[in-house]
Amino acid sequence: MDANTLLVGTDFSEASVWMANHAAEMAKRLKLEFELVHIIDPKDHDSAEKIEATESRLEDVRADLEAKWGIKVDTETLSGSPGKRLVELSRSDKYAMVALGYHGRSGVLSRIGSVTAKLVREVDKPILVLVPSHHNEGPIIGCIDFSDQTEKINDWTLHMAALQSKDPVFTHVAVPFETIVAATPNMGGLGLAETVFTRMGTSEESYRKRIEASVRHRLGDESRNEVEILLSLSPSRAISEYARKRNASLVVLGRHGHNTLGARLMGSTAERILEQSHTSVLVLP
Repeated sequence: MDANTLLVGTDFSEASVWMANHAAEMAKRLKLEFELVHIIDPKDHDSAEKIEATESRLEDVRADLEAKWGIKVDTETLSGSPGKRLVELSRSDKYAMVALGYHGRSGVLSRIGSVTAKLVREVDKPILVLVPSHHNEGPIIGCIDFSDQTEKINDWTLHMAALQSKDPVFTHVAVPFETIVAATPNMGGLGLAETVFTRMGTSEESYRKRIEASVRHRLGDESRNEVEILLSLSPSRAISEYARKRNASLVVLGRHGHNTLGARLMGSTAERILEQSHTSVLVLP
């Protein structure tokens, strides 16, 4: 079975309806089928009347999306723990991508929350997390970390930028220039503090240029696209602040990665960016 469907969870909140509209626009651009799912928590819907009302609301949202975006919307109502069921469903081979939102009334769409965090950790496909208050019109930012996900991040950043007629910008978070990175005992038994400066034997400007050259080499991009080197010990904060500064439309990043000195920095950074960011985020497996 080909993965050709965008899976979207909704809880009928205003935020989730906003998110569903943006997800429908994205599905149309990506030429994906669209499936809208509501998961009924038995603790909250304990009568046939409530279940019927829920299915009626799902039908209303479906009709609105089809009328507005000219796409076919499949719907499904499931019962169980919202987080567990959505994660289980998203693993199906039919889904190419999963879309969620930050803010909602409960479960499926609470800010980051257990559902989105679980998807980011466990689902082996792209997770698109849309920010309901997000109206930025800036570039698409790809976060390069020299991991084996670099090529995938590059491809998705360029693809999303082309689809949305945005400029692609690539960032890399490197350790600050003054940061102590090693301590070498000397003959007197003391320690010699070694910074990036002493290790690289260069100036901060040369340090940035050296890292930028490495990023461009990995991207196969010598001149076309903008590259920004961010110096920080907190990749999540650096990326979130830069995205806000640039009014970015989307941040594209991998679930795991490394910094320039080989230390594992990304990992849970994806979740921390989701907690901090005011920009929509695409997390790649």
